[in-house]
Amino acid sequence: MLLNTNNRNNLIVKGARCFQKLPIGKFQPLERLLIPNQRLKDNNLPIIFLLALPRSGSTLIYQSLIHSFQPLYLSNLWNLFAELPYIGSIINTSFSKVYTSDFKSQYGFIKGVNGPSEGFKFWSYWTNSFLDERENILNNSSNSFTKVCYLRSILKELTSLDNPILAGYL
Repeated sequence: MLLNTNNRNNLIVKGARCFQKLPIGKFQPLERLLIPNQRLKDNNLPIIFLLALPRSGSTLIYQSLIHSFQPLYLSNLWNLFAELPYIGSIINTSFSKVYTSDFKSQYGFIKGVNGPSEGFKFWSYWTNSFLDERENILNNSSNSFTKVCYLRSILKELTSLDNPILAGYL
């Protein structure tokens, strides 16, 4: 069962976690060059956050919303590139296909590269918010505002009022 992608302890998931530990954030200056348009005038950021307690049916709602509205969402593949959100979105749209769900998950983990991710690594990195309060203190940096502004500019580029981003976070 090493390749069962619904198991958090399988070889693929372990490899992905190792990949996430690489310092890919060092490539952010390159990523900035790839962003085609910086829409600074428009103040709207069409984002929908699904905030819920664990084991409350949030994963099912998350999958249902993706099926119903087909918004932009953070997939398991895109989540691997947490520190490079624009490059992650390009890779995600290039390699993923239309997501169809079997509406199954294992404690919030949805199998497959196209499967929606709650994006713990992604949102922790960009907002400096962690589950452990000690990590919040250790990682509370003065560049938090700069990071959020950078992510906001990327999400503005990727979304529109017709195509919002849907994010689930527990």
